[in-house]
Amino acid sequence: MNAEDSPQKDTKRALYWAEYAKSRGLAELLGQSALTVPDPSPEIAALYCEEQKLLAEVHAGRAKSVAEAGQINLEQKYAMETRKARLNEIWNAFAARYPEYVELRQGAVPSWSEIVQLTAG
Repeated sequence: MNAEDSPQKDTKRALYWAEYAKSRGLAELLGQSALTVPDPSPEIAALYCEEQKLLAEVHAGRAKSVAEAGQINLEQKYAMETRKARLNEIWNAFAARYPEYVELRQGAVPSWSEIVQLTAG
């Protein structure tokens, strides 16, 4: 039996992907959680309010999709994609002043201190 085909390698590979999925899931959950923008300018404050509204709509759409066993029609899919595109535009506007905030929203893995700062509401 070749070492590359061993059950031990399959176990290691399975463990790697299981841990990766958990960390990816955590990063996504953090990105969807309530975060604050420190000292926003009036323009950023308005975008932040719009972002919060869009995120609430995205979460409601996901909850509805889960409740309906993943059934989503083309109109709902288009609306979700439009919201996500607008969120990306907002995050691009935030990126220069709040890079950690944007990274967390987009699923990057933050440091512990960044998590504490952004969730300190």
